[in-house]
This record gives sequence, structure tokens and C-alpha cells, in this order.
Amino acid sequence: MLRYRPPKSQSHGHRVGRLSSAQILERTQQFLREKTNIDRMSIPELHVGRLIGGSVSVTGAIHSVSRLISAAPKVTSGFWPGGGATRNYNWELKPAEIPLIADWLDATHDRWSEPEFWAICLYGIDFRWIDVSKDCADLEHCTNSLWVHLGASALSSLS
Repeated sequence: MLRYRPPKSQSHGHRVGRLSSAQILERTQQFLREKTNIDRMSIPELHVGRLIGGSVSVTGAIHSVSRLISAAPKVTSGFWPGGGATRNYNWELKPAEIPLIADWLDATHDRWSEPEFWAICLYGIDFRWIDVSKDCADLEHCTNSLWVHLGASALSSLS
């Protein structure tokens, strides 16, 4: 049995907070290329939200990301726990759109303060380690999962 025990800072992602979304994406793609066989990838999603009545520049940012994505957003309304109505935009992405979204997230990440604007791209990948895949008869027990989160962390305040 293979036991993989990365340093805590790597396995829990403490160091990635200093990286841009584009850097995180590149490191993730490199890891997957070099170390894994990918079994499945969930549909990547982009979630963007804003307080209604907020800055006009936030509206401009949402329009700019809409031009990068081939699908139309699902738009919903909600309420911020601290008060105020929100508008939420949720897109399903094509995998080829993820690098464009990473660049957009990097360009917009520090422009607005919480809770006026938040954005996150996420998707999951089921994979098998390259060096273990050929020796594993039961694929269900050989599959691992990796979730990729790019962008602002303001969404954690919504739960």
C-alpha cells in the first residue's frame, strides 16, 4: 500500500494564498500532467456575486467576464447576512475557459472590498496516481479527488 504524506502546508494549501489564480492553475495542471491519470472532471463553475446598488465598476467587471464565457449565466437574487440584497451570477464553464477566468480573477481580485463583490471558480477532478494506477485492481479504491478553487474567498462568508 502506498502512503503519501505531504507536508501539512502542501496538503492543506496554506502557501497557495500568496499565489495568483493563474499560478495556482498552472501548478495544478503541471501536477496533474506529471503525477496523475485523470478519470473525471466536474463541470467547472464560476460564481460571481455583488451587492445590488453597488459600484458601477462592479457591473463593468461582470459584463467583462460575461464576454469571456460562451454560456449565459444563471442569475439569482439573495441577501447578504450583514444586510443588503445580492445578485448572483453562476456560469458553467468549458475547461478551455478556465485560464481566461483565472486571468480575469487576478485582474479583479483586489479591486473591490467584501461584501460588495466576490468571485470564485471551482471544479473537481477524480484521478489516480500514475505510479499506482497499473497495480490497482479496484479502481474505486484507487481514485483520489482534488478540488480547485480560484478567486476571492468572500463566498465562505455566505454559508
